[in-house]
Amino acid sequence: MQRETRSRKKEKTRVKASQPSLDVFSLLKTNHVTAPHERPLIEASIERYRRGIESAEEEIRRLSNKQATYEFIIEAHYNLLHPSPMRTLPPEILSDIFAAYCDMHGLPDRPGPSHMSCNNRTFLQSRMHLLQICRRWREVALSTPRLWNTFPIIRKGAVLDQRWLASAGKLPVELSYHVNVHKRAQQLLCAYLPRCETLHLHVPTGGHVDTLYRIPRASRLTTLTLQFSDNWHHSRIQPWTESLLQSVPELISLTTNSPPEVLSPLATQLSHLSLLDFIHPLDVLPYLQILKQLKSLHVILLAREGNNHPELEPITHEHLQSLHCKYAHPFVDDRPEILLDHLILPRLRHLDIKPSTFYPEPLIKLFERSSCQISTLALDVRWPHPRHENYKLAKAGIKDGLGECLKSPQVGKHLKKFFFVMRDFDEARKKIPDALLQLLSGTTDHFPKLSELHLPSSSKQVPQILDLLKNRASDYRENGVAQLKLLEIQYKDSDVGYGEPHLSDRDIATVRKTGTVVETRIRTGKI
Repeated sequence: MQRETRSRKKEKTRVKASQPSLDVFSLLKTNHVTAPHERPLIEASIERYRRGIESAEEEIRRLSNKQATYEFIIEAHYNLLHPSPMRTLPPEILSDIFAAYCDMHGLPDRPGPSHMSCNNRTFLQSRMHLLQICRRWREVALSTPRLWNTFPIIRKGAVLDQRWLASAGKLPVELSYHVNVHKRAQQLLCAYLPRCETLHLHVPTGGHVDTLYRIPRASRLTTLTLQFSDNWHHSRIQPWTESLLQSVPELISLTTNSPPEVLSPLATQLSHLSLLDFIHPLDVLPYLQILKQLKSLHVILLAREGNNHPELEPITHEHLQSLHCKYAHPFVDDRPEILLDHLILPRLRHLDIKPSTFYPEPLIKLFERSSCQISTLALDVRWPHPRHENYKLAKAGIKDGLGECLKSPQVGKHLKKFFFVMRDFDEARKKIPDALLQLLSGTTDHFPKLSELHLPSSSKQVPQILDLLKNRASDYRENGVAQLKLLEIQYKDSDVGYGEPHLSDRDIATVRKTGTVVETRIRTGKI
């Protein structure tokens, strides 16, 4: 057997020796014509050098990786010699920075059903990015409970939910929940509800109404957003909502689109109400009749065409201090007296109406009828369209009636903050009326407590604004009236950069010596 193997090896050696050898290098750069028997030898030589190239490339990659590793190590050494200021920040300061960053991406008021929902995704990513920068950032973030005490409970996210809320420690939590069929999410909500102070609850009625379940008592819950996506005709919606509101004894702030009769369990405890859906002005009255202890009300009024409305007696609400009315369609006939004529508010302190065609008589009558003391007045006024049926009346209300409204005893002697915005398609009219500016620039007998002014203006009103500031500073020193601490001026964009006069830095610095802070804001586009 061994002899046969040896004989075969000798035979192969004789065959190789008998094959003609070819010096390929000696044939390069010559006119040699390759014979058929030489072609395999040349191809084998090519393959041998190709393998050499691959080996060289592999060696280059190995050396490049080694070079990159050495460069990284050298850079790390330089970081030790010249550390970044971020490394020197104490964990407490870094924690405050993280909290400020996360506050910019708060919990969505209307939660989505999953982590891929747009409003949930932005909130989640803002926190998770802090964990992916470096080990120190991750440790600081995870040891800061206030970054994790707010969370949208999502569908099929039980593991993430538990780890997230566990990092909140013992802090009160703020939850956002989209009612769905996932049983684990419901259990998690019920488990953390006793620690919850703020809850955003979105209930998709219709097909999901059968998933409603009894929510346990939430003794710490003070703020609730309760939004239903459909109507209230389903038989289970109203009993479930009444049961929910009975389980929150400390609730003081509610944002909802529920009808007034459902809120009867909160009649003596609710102090702030914000209505989500558009509502007719007269439909606001039942809420005030039921919620006797209400102090603040935010409503979105659905404008109504025409002036005809039912004759109702005004209702008196003894505790309402803040009323915010926003019109859903400001370019329809939005007569504010539809609501104001039916109110008596003796404790009213803050009034905000926007945007609306301004009629002074309803406001003045409300002030006189209520004998209130207005300290904050915010008017977002829309200049009437020339085709408006009451164009002349509305125009006169802006030019003359606005001053009469401010000079009323219930406003002028108590006014501390005045916000004024003018809306119109014509940029030339987006400024405070000259008559009103003269009133504010004149004697301060009408406004002895005024401390903040927010006004639209144009470059042509700069001298009057300077007079206003000088007169207020002089009366502050001589007559003891309140100091004007803040003046915000809204310029239109065409006033800047074209050589027109506006408050210069020197003017602002001179005014600030009197204690008044002047802030300028450029108003771009059409309002």
